[in-house]
Amino acid sequence: MPKYRQSNWGVLQTTSILQNAAWFGECFCLEEMKQIAEWAKDELLDQLESQIYGDGSHWEQSMMYHIEVLNSVTTMLVFRKRAGVETSKRIEEILYGMYDYVMHAAGPDHFQIAQGDSDVTDIRDVMTRGAMLFEESAFKYAGYEEPDLESIWCFGIEQKEQYLKLKSKRPETLNGLYTDSGNFYYRSGWEIDSNYTYLHNGPLGSSHGHSELTNICNYYKGKAFLTDSGRYSYIEGELRNRLKSPEAHNVSVIKGCPMGVPDGSWSYAYFADSLNNYCKTIEEIHYAEMPYVMQNKQKEPAYCCRRAMIFPEGIWLISDDLRMAGKQESTMYFHLAPEVIVKEQKEREVLLENEDVRLILGAEYPLEQRKEILSRIYNENEVHTVFQAKTNWENEGVCTAWMHPENAELKDTVIIQAEGKQVDASVMAKEVWISGKLSYVVIMRTHENYRGRKVFLYQNCGFYGKVVILKKTDEGFKVLRFRA
Repeated sequence: MPKYRQSNWGVLQTTSILQNAAWFGECFCLEEMKQIAEWAKDELLDQLESQIYGDGSHWEQSMMYHIEVLNSVTTMLVFRKRAGVETSKRIEEILYGMYDYVMHAAGPDHFQIAQGDSDVTDIRDVMTRGAMLFEESAFKYAGYEEPDLESIWCFGIEQKEQYLKLKSKRPETLNGLYTDSGNFYYRSGWEIDSNYTYLHNGPLGSSHGHSELTNICNYYKGKAFLTDSGRYSYIEGELRNRLKSPEAHNVSVIKGCPMGVPDGSWSYAYFADSLNNYCKTIEEIHYAEMPYVMQNKQKEPAYCCRRAMIFPEGIWLISDDLRMAGKQESTMYFHLAPEVIVKEQKEREVLLENEDVRLILGAEYPLEQRKEILSRIYNENEVHTVFQAKTNWENEGVCTAWMHPENAELKDTVIIQAEGKQVDASVMAKEVWISGKLSYVVIMRTHENYRGRKVFLYQNCGFYGKVVILKKTDEGFKVLRFRA
């Protein structure tokens, strides 16, 4: 059926045919059976070329179904190789990219993010099979020291010894920037206590996709803080729709104009259009812009662009540029992992703790706390804490939030245009203090500077650009321009 060309189900069907054709070849002696096997061989390649983006990510925007396809094709390849049947080099190339994607997407605890319809599961068994298939040392680094039972069952006991001889090697790259699917993974290292950030702004994909444009999830010192709400179930109903909705993710939502409107377990009444993302890294500081456009029921347009800044010290700065004609109300949502507890709460800042690791969440507007449901495992749910920051604006609004360790502090500051005029209030300017010392000054402008001098000043330091960081040095400030 044509629909299976683009479905993970189609891959399960064709890999099963090819797997059985290899092992029970004598049963495929009839001409009709031979034709089915030849068809499956061509169809599988067509399916993978269609379903897997050039960056290695599966189009359905769900790590669970990415891995389902990965496991199915891996098993088929192993069985055909063991049966002495020639395999497709192109399929192996696609598969290698899919394993590389899983490796970069996993958190420092080796668990996958619950993107779209996904559970939160350990991916080390997956990477173990990738290492066994490709004899790839980096994949073994992301897998188990010794192969698990399922991997041995797939590859055979003889492959266990080969795996034990394979040396483990730390991956050469830290970050995974997957522009085709709009998924971006940043980490400070490959150790279990590393910082990690996941950003998403891309196509919806299949019916397994959720309303999560500009979503952010993060770990600090190996502990999860901002998390995804998961899926729980495919049963039609209010909870299924709620977990697919924007409000179930770490995003901004304009009242009456959401980015997505689920109207069934597998459908949407409306979904926004993501635009091209922009990413840049300078001196281990990561910057990302994630824009999209949408409209309400009256077809009135709106625009959102999330600007995210990630510092190596475990500091996150988020600024949402929202635009829609008239008076509007918007809300920023922050979903915390169930293990996170609130130690202290002020009006605009809260101290969070996951085991012995602490992080401060702050926003420009008052933070309201409530409890919600999330699901990390299918058909299981948990209660977790959600913070939301509401604000009102007219035509344009800039909503800013941050997370940082206890030894850091963010302070508002003043930026001057060269002729001595203070910049517009829409320009975000913040000092970042670490251990009592000024470390950075962050400036983000939402509009072109089309009047007056083009040079801006912080104290005596001149600079130009929409997004700039002034990094404090012994000699003064070093200008890092992330956006012209």
